[in-house]
Amino acid sequence: SVLFAPNSSKLTQKAKADLKRLAEKLEMSGSRVAVTGFSASWILGKSHEMNLATKRANRVALFLKKHGVENWIYYSAVPSLILRDREQAWRAEIRTLD
Repeated sequence: SVLFAPNSSKLTQKAKADLKRLAEKLEMSGSRVAVTGFSASWILGKSHEMNLATKRANRVALFLKKHGVENWIYYSAVPSLILRDREQAWRAEIRTLD
């Protein structure tokens, strides 16, 4: 998972370093990549949460592309998760599809 601050789609320095290492592995794999962005349920509304989750997924996908991943990358969003620990929803997940 790539972690984000609440209400943010900005990649942290740690996230960037982790994604650079992942990009090197993905370049050699040739696998398709799925990135899913998440957000927690807040009072800001479902459209805000959808935009935030989409931006998180897109930010990760663009970062990987910028760092040499030429694989097919699909990204999607899962907004407004209702969780006890909202920090679990401040993330994007990356999966490879063989």
